[in-house]
Amino acid sequence: MTTAHTLTYRVTRGEALDTGITVWSAIPMDVPPIGGVTGRHLAELQEEAEAAAWFVLGVSQGTEVTINYVYDLDEHLAADLDQYREAAAQAKSVSAAREAAAIRVAKQLAAAGISERDGALIMGLSKQRVHQLKHAG
Repeated sequence: MTTAHTLTYRVTRGEALDTGITVWSAIPMDVPPIGGVTGRHLAELQEEAEAAAWFVLGVSQGTEVTINYVYDLDEHLAADLDQYREAAAQAKSVSAAREAAAIRVAKQLAAAGISERDGALIMGLSKQRVHQLKHAG
């Protein structure tokens, strides 16, 4: 049985000392500093960070590791990003609630003997969408 571990990297963007190219850098937090990883773009950086995670934590490669990234951003940008993430989470929750309600209503309309065409008009959806909802798990 493996124990799950979490590794958090602080991510910054700046000029590489040797090449002068703008790169992303990730330094592990909450562990002894043993170096970091870099990438020309975030996808490359995250690939490198994930490949180094077991080494950074000093655990075997079979160990489950969750990686978090803390982006070192301008405080105004960071505040806007937090606001965006909160709004996105709320929208996701509202969307899930809307979908569940739509499924219930479509099934109830069908159980009441109302056709998909009429149900579509009642719900303000297409007949095809009402059919999908009615047959949703």
